[in-house]
Parts: sequence; structure tokens; C-alpha cells
Amino acid sequence: MQSALPRSMTTIPNTQELQGQAEVSDGTIRASIEDRRPQSVGFFETFRGDLDSVAQDIWRIGLGALSSAHAQMETAKLDEVATALLQDLEMALSKHTSEQRREVESLLESYFASRDGKLPQRLDSLLKDDGELARLLRSHLSGEGSTLARSLAQ
Repeated sequence: MQSALPRSMTTIPNTQELQGQAEVSDGTIRASIEDRRPQSVGFFETFRGDLDSVAQDIWRIGLGALSSAHAQMETAKLDEVATALLQDLEMALSKHTSEQRREVESLLESYFASRDGKLPQRLDSLLKDDGELARLLRSHLSGEGSTLARSLAQ
């Protein structure tokens, strides 16, 4: 399978000083650059005898730098996403915790409120003079028909 993805790249828009083309095909990159910028031409003129090696070094170093920059950019994006997710999770957890705390406080208040709480009402119904405990003790301990009187009579 042969894939050809020709791409033209103009590094400096609207100028003829720097032009480049690249093509990826069969696992190979074919690149061509025309650079008329004086600083670039002057730099290459200092290496007249070994221009291919200089071009390869520039390609290797530049591609490595771009690859590294791209990886750092992707890492920064992931860090931003992770930070946003953590912030969202923290907010949701804080909201849920507050809601749970309010619900627990409300339930505790309904049980332990000094006048109208369920526990004071239950204790009152058990312990007042004519409460459940008093009736239970009376049925077992007082009178001729009490459990105690019947047990002693036997």
C-alpha cells in the first residue's frame, strides 16, 4: 500500500525568501527547501565542502526540537485537562459533601432536638408517669393480677 501525502509548507507567508515542500511516501520523507534569506545563505557558505552533512544535521536537530516541543505541548494540554478534571471533581465532591453534611445535620436535629426531636419524644413516652415503662412495670409488679402476684401465688 502506497500512501502519498504531499504537503507544501511556507514558513514565511507572502514572501519568496523561504519555501519548502515535503512528501511522505512509503515510509520516507522527501523534503525540499529553498532559502534565499541572507543569514541562511551566509551560514551555508561557511561549510562549502560538506553542505549535505550540514543539511542533515540541521534537519536532525530541527526535527528533534520540533518533536520535543510538540511532546511538551501535548503534555501541557494533558496537564491542563487533568487540572480541569481535578478541579471539577473537587467542586463536585465539595458540593456533595456539603449536601450530605446538611442532610446528616437535619436528621440529627430531627432526632435530638430538645423539645420536638424524636429521641426526647420517645424517652418522654417511655419515662413519664403514665408512660410505657410505668404501664409495663405496673402490669408485672402491682395489683393482684400482676405477673409478680401470680408467680408468688403459685
